[in-house]
Amino acid sequence: CILSWELLIYRWIFPTVVAVFLLLAFMKYTLVINHTIIYTIQLFGKTIYKKEVTPSHIKKIIFKRRDWRSKLAVIKLYKGPSIRVSLLTPETVYDDLIEFCEDHAIHYEKTRDYKLIERMTYASK
Repeated sequence: CILSWELLIYRWIFPTVVAVFLLLAFMKYTLVINHTIIYTIQLFGKTIYKKEVTPSHIKKIIFKRRDWRSKLAVIKLYKGPSIRVSLLTPETVYDDLIEFCEDHAIHYEKTRDYKLIERMTYASK
Protein backbone atom coordinates (compact mmCIF):
# COMPACT_ATOMS: atom_id res chain seq x y z
CA CYS A 1 0.00 0.00 0.00
CA ILE A 2 2.83 2.42 0.85
CA LEU A 3 4.63 1.51 -2.34
CA SER A 4 1.60 2.43 -4.44
CA TRP A 5 1.41 5.91 -2.82
CA GLU A 6 5.09 6.52 -3.44
CA LEU A 7 4.65 5.43 -7.03
CA LEU A 8 1.71 7.79 -7.43
CA ILE A 9 3.63 10.71 -5.97
CA TYR A 10 6.86 10.19 -7.91
CA ARG A 11 5.31 9.18 -11.21
CA TRP A 12 2.34 11.58 -11.48
CA ILE A 13 2.01 14.26 -8.83
CA PHE A 14 5.60 15.53 -8.66
CA PRO A 15 6.06 15.84 -12.47
CA THR A 16 2.68 17.58 -12.77
CA VAL A 17 3.59 20.15 -10.12
CA VAL A 18 6.98 20.79 -11.74
CA ALA A 19 5.37 21.18 -15.18
CA VAL A 20 2.84 23.71 -13.85
CA PHE A 21 5.58 25.77 -12.20
CA LEU A 22 7.67 25.73 -15.38
CA LEU A 23 4.70 26.88 -17.45
CA LEU A 24 3.96 29.68 -15.00
CA ALA A 25 7.60 30.79 -15.12
CA PHE A 26 7.36 31.39 -18.88
CA MET A 27 4.06 33.27 -18.84
CA LYS A 28 4.07 36.97 -19.68
CA TYR A 29 1.27 39.38 -18.80
CA THR A 30 0.79 42.70 -20.59
CA LEU A 31 -1.66 45.53 -20.15
CA VAL A 32 -1.99 48.24 -22.79
CA ILE A 33 -4.03 51.34 -21.90
CA ASN A 34 -5.17 53.55 -24.79
CA HIS A 35 -8.80 54.38 -25.51
CA THR A 36 -9.43 50.74 -24.49
CA ILE A 37 -7.69 48.34 -22.12
CA ILE A 38 -6.02 45.35 -23.76
CA TYR A 39 -4.97 42.53 -21.43
CA THR A 40 -2.94 39.65 -22.86
CA ILE A 41 -1.34 36.51 -21.47
CA GLN A 42 1.45 34.91 -23.48
CA LEU A 43 3.16 31.56 -23.05
CA PHE A 44 6.48 31.12 -24.86
CA GLY A 45 5.66 34.18 -26.99
CA LYS A 46 2.29 32.84 -28.17
CA THR A 47 -0.86 34.65 -27.09
CA ILE A 48 -3.07 32.26 -25.14
CA TYR A 49 -5.55 34.84 -23.82
CA LYS A 50 -6.42 38.32 -25.06
CA LYS A 51 -9.19 40.57 -23.82
CA GLU A 52 -9.95 44.04 -25.13
CA VAL A 53 -12.22 46.05 -22.86
CA THR A 54 -13.93 49.29 -23.82
CA PRO A 55 -14.90 51.82 -21.13
CA SER A 56 -18.59 50.98 -21.58
CA HIS A 57 -17.93 47.35 -20.50
CA ILE A 58 -16.25 48.35 -17.23
CA LYS A 59 -18.45 48.43 -14.15
CA LYS A 60 -15.72 49.75 -11.82
CA ILE A 61 -12.07 49.34 -10.90
CA ILE A 62 -11.07 48.49 -7.35
CA PHE A 63 -7.54 49.27 -6.19
CA LYS A 64 -6.37 46.99 -3.37
CA ARG A 65 -3.24 45.89 -1.56
CA ARG A 66 -1.90 42.55 -2.83
CA ASP A 67 0.66 41.95 -0.12
CA TRP A 68 2.86 44.04 2.13
CA ARG A 69 4.16 46.42 -0.56
CA SER A 70 2.41 45.39 -3.78
CA LYS A 71 -0.61 46.95 -5.42
CA LEU A 72 -3.48 45.21 -7.16
CA ALA A 73 -6.26 46.48 -9.40
CA VAL A 74 -9.40 44.46 -10.13
CA ILE A 75 -11.28 45.55 -13.24
CA LYS A 76 -14.91 44.52 -12.70
CA LEU A 77 -16.82 44.02 -15.94
CA TYR A 78 -20.55 43.97 -16.60
CA LYS A 79 -20.17 40.64 -18.41
CA GLY A 80 -17.43 38.07 -18.02
CA PRO A 81 -14.76 37.46 -15.42
CA SER A 82 -12.91 40.29 -13.71
CA ILE A 83 -9.36 41.16 -14.75
CA ARG A 84 -6.74 41.19 -11.98
CA VAL A 85 -3.82 43.53 -12.62
CA SER A 86 -0.90 42.78 -10.34
CA LEU A 87 2.90 42.89 -10.33
CA LEU A 88 3.20 44.73 -13.63
CA THR A 89 6.00 47.08 -14.57
CA PRO A 90 6.26 50.00 -14.64
CA GLU A 91 4.63 50.76 -11.31
CA THR A 92 2.86 53.73 -12.95
CA VAL A 93 0.32 51.36 -14.52
CA TYR A 94 -1.95 51.96 -11.51
CA ASP A 95 -1.75 55.74 -11.97
CA ASP A 96 -2.51 55.21 -15.66
CA LEU A 97 -5.59 53.17 -14.74
CA ILE A 98 -6.80 55.96 -12.43
CA GLU A 99 -6.28 58.49 -15.22
CA PHE A 100 -8.19 56.18 -17.60
CA CYS A 101 -11.08 56.05 -15.10
CA GLU A 102 -11.17 59.81 -14.75
CA ASP A 103 -10.99 60.39 -18.51
CA HIS A 104 -13.86 57.97 -19.20
CA ALA A 105 -15.99 58.66 -16.09
CA ILE A 106 -15.55 55.13 -14.72
CA HIS A 107 -16.19 54.60 -11.02
CA TYR A 108 -13.13 53.48 -9.06
CA GLU A 109 -12.44 52.71 -5.43
CA LYS A 110 -9.24 52.74 -3.42
CA THR A 111 -9.19 50.61 -0.30
CA ARG A 112 -7.68 51.93 2.90
CA ASP A 113 -4.72 49.55 2.49
CA TYR A 114 -4.10 50.77 -1.07
CA LYS A 115 -4.03 54.37 0.13
CA LEU A 116 -1.49 53.34 2.76
CA ILE A 117 0.79 51.86 0.08
CA GLU A 118 0.39 55.05 -1.97
CA ARG A 119 1.50 57.15 0.98
CA MET A 120 4.47 54.85 1.62
CA THR A 121 5.46 55.02 -2.07
CA TYR A 122 5.26 58.82 -2.25
CA ALA A 123 7.10 59.23 1.07
CA SER A 124 10.04 57.16 -0.18
CA LYS A 125 10.47 59.31 -3.31
